[in-house]
Amino acid sequence: MARKRQPLRGNAKIGLEIGAVLDKHKMAKHFALDITDTSFGFTRKTDAITAEAALHGLYVVRTSLPATVLDDTATVRSYKSLEWHMRQRLAPMLYDDTDKEVAEALRSSVVAKVERSPAAVTKQTTGRTDDGLPIHSFRTLLDDLATLTRNTLVTAIAPRQPFTLAARPTPLQQKAHDLLGLTRTQ
Repeated sequence: MARKRQPLRGNAKIGLEIGAVLDKHKMAKHFALDITDTSFGFTRKTDAITAEAALHGLYVVRTSLPATVLDDTATVRSYKSLEWHMRQRLAPMLYDDTDKEVAEALRSSVVAKVERSPAAVTKQTTGRTDDGLPIHSFRTLLDDLATLTRNTLVTAIAPRQPFTLAARPTPLQQKAHDLLGLTRTQ
């Protein structure tokens, strides 16, 4: 027999329940809430919802170069090229096939389905690189790399002398840095 749930009482308890739902669905910014000890009401923030919807699916690429050097079209083209170059350099860590010549040689004809090279099949089935690191999609690797931080810190002893501390990269992050030819800065 199902147990009947008691009505919530108290604005703190009601607020906690509502907060959990809003947090789960990442929707808090879209609603104005009215919570009392015995009730709950909400209204949609239609202006904010409309403004966000207008930007949905858009991203901004910005440069400090003047338009005479790099106009809007060239800026976007350069950005897309950068992602392509990154993907090429990071290919050993990705599910991408790094041995295209072997894969091409496995095709029975130019119109036949592209075959994956044995190296790509091994990466796919083991989920590991040759040196034992986990294989990623381009997006999940970027997400992992985004966790690296560079923190500006101050101490109680010398509060006017901030210093920068870079997080130590994981072996996976270090491999990506090595493939991209990046040097670690403090």
